[in-house]
Amino acid sequence: MVDRSVPEAAVPVPEPVRFVCDLLIGFGSPWFLCGGWAVDARLGRQTRDHWDVDIAVLHRDQRAIFEHFPGWALVGHDRHVPDDTAEPWNGRHLDLPAHVHVPKLGSPLATSTAVTHPDFEFEFLLNEGSDGHCVLNRELDVAVPLDRCIRPSSWGARPFHDR
Repeated sequence: MVDRSVPEAAVPVPEPVRFVCDLLIGFGSPWFLCGGWAVDARLGRQTRDHWDVDIAVLHRDQRAIFEHFPGWALVGHDRHVPDDTAEPWNGRHLDLPAHVHVPKLGSPLATSTAVTHPDFEFEFLLNEGSDGHCVLNRELDVAVPLDRCIRPSSWGARPFHDR
């Protein structure tokens, strides 16, 4: 029998996720944890090692990434550049599908040592969105309201910010 009168302690947020969430304080645009860490957050435990932390941001808010991380190592990828480029992202508009790497120093995608590199590698996956929805597939007309596809985790932290 479980005593429900004593609240369960929140499961500690893994260090890489906490690190990235802390960096995103004050970001000002909607964002949410996605990929493998999102699955782990939903399960309330780490299921495997992760290479990086994936953060979803709406495509229209990509400029907020560039403005929130001035002087950081940012590498933008879209269909106009090879996926293995380490060329620093200058804030140019990225066309979908697109993502922005924030590589650790020593990573193959690391840029100049004169810029800031994180302790834990992460990337922003740009997602199409419209009218409060995350568009999963425009061709099939599949979209999910943001408030349905974003859920708090059992880690005691909601890795999401809304304006």
